[in-house]
Amino acid sequence: MAVLVRALAFLVFGVSTAAWAQAQRGVPRDGYPGWPERMLQVHFNRSRAAPGADPKACLQSAVRPPLADAWELDRAARFHSTNLARTGCFQHDSPCLLVPDLSTRWPPLGTCDGSAACACTNAPRCLSDCPSSQCTQTFDRMGLFGISGTGEIIAKGQASPRAAHRAWMMSPGHCAIILGSASRVGTGWYENHWTGNFASGALATGPVAGGHEVGASFGQFLSAGPQPVEFRLNHHDPAGAPRNVTVNVAGTCTALQLERGSGTNGTWLTTLSLAGPACRRYAFVVEDAAGAARTLPERGSYGLGTTAAGCLDWEPSTPPPCGQTSSPGEPDAGSPAPEVDAGTEPPGAETAPGPGTGPPGEARGGCSAAGPAA
Repeated sequence: MAVLVRALAFLVFGVSTAAWAQAQRGVPRDGYPGWPERMLQVHFNRSRAAPGADPKACLQSAVRPPLADAWELDRAARFHSTNLARTGCFQHDSPCLLVPDLSTRWPPLGTCDGSAACACTNAPRCLSDCPSSQCTQTFDRMGLFGISGTGEIIAKGQASPRAAHRAWMMSPGHCAIILGSASRVGTGWYENHWTGNFASGALATGPVAGGHEVGASFGQFLSAGPQPVEFRLNHHDPAGAPRNVTVNVAGTCTALQLERGSGTNGTWLTTLSLAGPACRRYAFVVEDAAGAARTLPERGSYGLGTTAAGCLDWEPSTPPPCGQTSSPGEPDAGSPAPEVDAGTEPPGAETAPGPGTGPPGEARGGCSAAGPAA
């Protein structure tokens, strides 16, 4: 299958902060973020904690704190991915003038499915530089969801969060945004359309984001046989490294080891051999530097399995205590030719081809700009 890579990225400085509506740590709010979106955040933070560990196409090398999830950005990002998929366009600016009450029309507040019929006031136009008289501009769209954004990256066609992240890291403009000064992120996925929206705000501490990836596809279970399942957790605590990091999978607890970064800002990993597709509930448990126990999600548990097994990505129930395993067959109800967008790089950013090779295909770079491309 042919792979097409394009790159578009915007970065704006001096954007005011907004009020952040935030759920309990790691608990999705009204379904935002879902598993693919949460794993994008995990991979962003994994790269930020050790920017020199993987091939990349930008020169950014400063270690950065992890990006915290922002609900408003999650909604804006998922809407954009859905709107692009439904209109057949691939661009940063929305392909139409969006309705001014979009936030109340889009789930969970409304029922709009992202199509032009409910989201647009005019016919869609697939133009990479669509004028503001015809298309709602990138940061104006984020503003409709009550947030001031500082950057956006988009991609199309990648089959997993890891593949989308890898394609972005091999594009200078995208890589610079992922490893840049933003501190909040919202991620959106729909039918292999991917969007990352970035903003400023308070730093995240403690367990920040975590999740799982199955097998060589780094997705979900595709067969019933045993497969390696990787569990990763981003953790940030300037007060000190955690004493212990574990994952409780259906009552079986396993220690995670530091994979990337440092004890105070790193990503922790363990790999288990598990059979699919039965649903298992899991949660991460961290004993921090002071000895306090902190869990992710803060309430409930994530799901490892398939929707066919009735596995919700998150639900209020928790795994059994360590050593009290449940049968993996029990319905303890988790969850689901690539392109990357091309565009402007941050002012003054230095970019150069990184080591290794990115996804096959072609890439288009952009030019420096102090704000959104006109």
